[in-house]
Amino acid sequence: MRLGNSLNCISLYALFRQCTSPQCSTVTFFTLPQERYSHDNSVQCVPGVDKGKIYEMSVATADFGVNSIVHRSWPMSDSFLDKARSMWNSVADDWDIQVGDEGDRNRVLNSDPVLWDFVGDVEGLDVLDAGCGTGYLTRKLHEKGARVVGVDFSEEMIRIARRKSSHLDFRVESCSELGSFNDGSMDVVVSNYVLMDTPDLEETMEAFRRVLRLGGTAVVVFSHPCFPADWVQESGHSVSYRWECSYFERGRHVAPPWNHFKSEFIWFHRPLSDYWKAFRSAGFKVLEFEEPRLTEDRAHLVPDESLRRRAMSRPFSVAFKLRA
Repeated sequence: MRLGNSLNCISLYALFRQCTSPQCSTVTFFTLPQERYSHDNSVQCVPGVDKGKIYEMSVATADFGVNSIVHRSWPMSDSFLDKARSMWNSVADDWDIQVGDEGDRNRVLNSDPVLWDFVGDVEGLDVLDAGCGTGYLTRKLHEKGARVVGVDFSEEMIRIARRKSSHLDFRVESCSELGSFNDGSMDVVVSNYVLMDTPDLEETMEAFRRVLRLGGTAVVVFSHPCFPADWVQESGHSVSYRWECSYFERGRHVAPPWNHFKSEFIWFHRPLSDYWKAFRSAGFKVLEFEEPRLTEDRAHLVPDESLRRRAMSRPFSVAFKLRA
């Protein structure tokens, strides 16, 4: 079986480690020759493995398996993008119920105030809403005077966005490519709760940088990778997080349905330092960083004491302001 040019450092180590298993089969793979993959040190971290060469190795098919290796390393393949796209297409109508025209509770109370502070005045600016979903943020940017374009790789999300705002420019497009945009054509890129859901973080940040004018701004908000909401355990005022893998191990995960949703959610974990490195590697300078939460001056908006305490004490997301 050929795994192709999709293995990273984690999967290579997994292959080597599993060679000692008594139940093995042979796998053929080749390492990454492209310099653009050097950010994850694909081969330098495994002694004796050279770029561009083909290797045969034994991997356990019983207790670990090829599928598990691929799951742990999550190759940036079309199949992963297709699965993610299919998932978001299936939840598009429910997602529109969730965020509506104003954003859900987490956005309104916690992260949107930080996002708007980072974005600043957008009147007359060319703004890209990258990963726009059903378009609530695109519409708000338009209301603030921006020349805004919303993109999402989910056809169903864009269908709903166009139905609700036919006068705005919505495009079906992957954030990791942005092929319909010229280099240096945008003043601002906003990406609101998108990066943890894309399998190709580095390529996405490179695309953001490419379409921005020199000195342009990217504002990215995403779920806090140090405190995954799917792995939280609460008991009274006590909160703990149960990790099923190493915090430093990148991986694809599946979250169960929640609230009114009927489908599972696919998301991708990376340590916070990997995000920071991806920003720097793409050519961004980090200007500001914040962990959004409910502030005292907005606490009155949450009458329920337990919800108010949760929103003021738990980090649900992180926000970065980047300069191209």
